[in-house]
Amino acid sequence: MPVNLSSLFSTVNEVSPVNNKEAQSAENAGNTSGTQNISGTIQKTADEAGIAMLKNMLKGDTFSGQIINVSDGNALLQLTNGSLINAKLAESAKGLANGQIQTFIVDGQSSDGITVKLLGTKQQENVIISKALEAAGLDNNEENAGLVKTLLSLNMPIDAKTLGELAKTVLEFPDTSDATIANLMRLQIPVTQENITQFEAYKSYEHSVLSDINTMEDGFSQLFNSMISDSGDAQSAQQSASLFDNLTEILYDGNKTESTNISDVFDNDTINSLKDIIKEAAGSQTDSSSVKQLLDKLNNNQASIHDVISGLADIIKNDRSGQTLLKNIGSDFLGRLIKEMTNETLKLNPSDVANPDGIKNYYKRIKNVMEKMSENSELSDKAGDISKSMESIKSNIDFMNDLNKNMTYFQMPLRFSQSDANGELYVFTNKKALAQGTDNVSALLHLDMENLGPVDVFVRLNKKNVSTNFCLESEELLDFVYSNIDKLNARLKALGYNTTFEMKLNSEQKDFDFVNDFVDKDIPKNKTSQYVFDVKA
Repeated sequence: MPVNLSSLFSTVNEVSPVNNKEAQSAENAGNTSGTQNISGTIQKTADEAGIAMLKNMLKGDTFSGQIINVSDGNALLQLTNGSLINAKLAESAKGLANGQIQTFIVDGQSSDGITVKLLGTKQQENVIISKALEAAGLDNNEENAGLVKTLLSLNMPIDAKTLGELAKTVLEFPDTSDATIANLMRLQIPVTQENITQFEAYKSYEHSVLSDINTMEDGFSQLFNSMISDSGDAQSAQQSASLFDNLTEILYDGNKTESTNISDVFDNDTINSLKDIIKEAAGSQTDSSSVKQLLDKLNNNQASIHDVISGLADIIKNDRSGQTLLKNIGSDFLGRLIKEMTNETLKLNPSDVANPDGIKNYYKRIKNVMEKMSENSELSDKAGDISKSMESIKSNIDFMNDLNKNMTYFQMPLRFSQSDANGELYVFTNKKALAQGTDNVSALLHLDMENLGPVDVFVRLNKKNVSTNFCLESEELLDFVYSNIDKLNARLKALGYNTTFEMKLNSEQKDFDFVNDFVDKDIPKNKTSQYVFDVKA
């Protein structure tokens, strides 16, 4: 059946990147004896289907083909349906090589055969965009052409299904960039408003779980301070105690970290003052079980942060002295108490990082805590802005889980004795290579620390050889780290590693980009010509 290339490409069904194995196979198919003239080889190799197509090609027709062999201004080309044609090149063959996928335009037809010209990069792109939009049933306009370009830039298929899905989703989220939506599709992350918000937050470095935890901490303090102001009657005190009790139970549920002794946080004068306040508020009720238990622990220096918070809640709930106690404790002490409670229940202990399942278990528990707090009507009704932080943390954890299906990344909201630190680990080696036990692993550990500021540690591991590059804010900090590097070196050597260290200022290091340097790192920079149309005649 005669086939005209103009109608041939109107039956486009799919656009896909060319497989390297296919290119190699095609290149091998073109290998011939070195004693033969290449033009003769081309004539003998062109098949009947290709010869039939030659007769129906018109000037101006465009087509994609794989170069099987090229020499002396002649080329043997394989179309996507497997047909082979030979053609003369109207221009120099410089830059063309066996195995390449290129798009050509018919320059002329004569008794000697067909003459073709290589389309320029921009022309090739226009042809591919036009055919992709035609296959997807979309108008060829600037907006839709931009969708195709976005998919091409991410090395994604530009078949009708993918292009149609992107076009539909872009209409659903008109304020979101094409690239963000396409990246979520490529990573197989559900395109929801929550995930869009998280992706954009990660791009602009506003995605810290630690920041949301600290916002919750401030919110709890403000919430209970307002309750102190309103605790003039027994009913208000009871409500405060009930809320306090619910919060404590939820936060400490499943928390395996030992609660800090109150003497490690507060000085003796503050602890003695607390004991006096409890005795004064209790009056003749100091022998009641809740008062006596807490005072005994405080007197014997056995009271933890958890003990004090739970004990105060019990006293306020069960004793008539509750409202007096709540007033006399004051907002400063209560605020510090709540800060310590959130530190030891919502932040990651550095020792947990060494545990293979430590971070996974931490996030599992934190998400469970957020869900329980959201479900508790007494907490959620009074939480106000705290609820926003809870929802943000849950969305962030879900986004990290989805992200880790394709790559390795996690945050570490760390707590130290005197300060917090936010840590992030980006593993550049893809998960497939890690699963296969590769000897080469590269990663970035980013830390935001109170005393050191932002610290980037780039690590390359090759079997037992570790190369580490520290990037810090100032020369003074470089000197500080350098003066302590022997300790790190000794620990790594004890584990059997050979180490090398390099240090530089942050200003000498290119800024890290979440999308370009991590999410899109493994995307090959394919040329437009590497995309061909599968044709069914």
